[in-house]
Amino acid sequence: MVRVATPKRKNVYTLLKGSGRGQMCIFIVVIFLIGMVFVRRDPILASSLLSGILTNDKTIPTHPLVHRETIHGVDVLWTRPNNENDGDITGIFFVAHGCHHSHTDWFVNCYGCIGLPEERGIINIALDLGLLVIVFSSMNRRSKCWSTTDDIEPLARVLNEFSGRFHKKEAILPIYAFGASSGGHFVSAIATKLEKIFQIHLNGYVSQISAKTSDPAAECKVYITMDRDVGTDVAAKKIVKECKDQSTNFISTDTAVSKKIKCKHIPVPPLSIIPSYFANRIPEISIVESEQMVRALQDAGFIDKESDELMEDPRHSNWRAILSQYSQRDSLIADESSISEIMNVAWGKHELTRDGVEEALKFCMQNMTT
Repeated sequence: MVRVATPKRKNVYTLLKGSGRGQMCIFIVVIFLIGMVFVRRDPILASSLLSGILTNDKTIPTHPLVHRETIHGVDVLWTRPNNENDGDITGIFFVAHGCHHSHTDWFVNCYGCIGLPEERGIINIALDLGLLVIVFSSMNRRSKCWSTTDDIEPLARVLNEFSGRFHKKEAILPIYAFGASSGGHFVSAIATKLEKIFQIHLNGYVSQISAKTSDPAAECKVYITMDRDVGTDVAAKKIVKECKDQSTNFISTDTAVSKKIKCKHIPVPPLSIIPSYFANRIPEISIVESEQMVRALQDAGFIDKESDELMEDPRHSNWRAILSQYSQRDSLIADESSISEIMNVAWGKHELTRDGVEEALKFCMQNMTT
């Protein structure tokens, strides 16, 4: 009888340990298990961490860590500077979208979020300045525009929550607001109501592509306009001139404290479509892809050969037919598309943009009354 030797059993770890492929399998399993732990504890953090690992990005997480919670019935997205020390937070920054938009435009790595590039750029600017950023949608979900009647109380409740949660010993954090278009009109018209009705002081606001109002209760007012939007540009210049011509002191009836009013106008010109334009503003587009996109637009006659600026308003031109082959990750749908947004920014007439925001925030923060 021939005895057949029974092969010695080896456990899975022994079989995998000897090969490079095996070691990679072990690594993937470990990452998966770690991810499962994080998913249970904090699904948003898990998404950020794993996205960094899978893209081989050394900066983990690759996007600001966004928190989501319901505050007094309002779906709020918020983020804070990476430093976990509450004392390093320099202020609270509320941002208001324009009509046809939502709070989900401002972040990636959260349910329903699309993370448009200019909104993400503004978030990063604010975080670099040490600001805690708060975002929620307007109450009107049909037009998605803002109302100084319907939206001010939800805003006051949210601001009170974060003012109480984050503060510097006995001092209240300064509050700043940014808004574009309808959001710009909203933030520039609410300071007096916030102070008189809710005892909340708005230290400053940045109104972008909107210059309809100027609330005297805010001590810092900045208007960012686009050069091709002549009407808004003229209105902003008028508001800022009147602000500077008037007395620089405003007496709050509630606090009887003299506050020095500061005003500024920041014009934003049309942008040149240089080869790296799309990559510079959309993190998911590579330099090579950007160069190909720009070349395609040039060949199709959409870009001026001398100025490198767009020849036509992208809201009324057929550039989508040219760039559709480069937009596998982009719907190209207006108000939802990253490429569409920065095409409008390049044209420079009426679009939310990160341009001018850092200058505006630094101006308000440096001139804050203490």
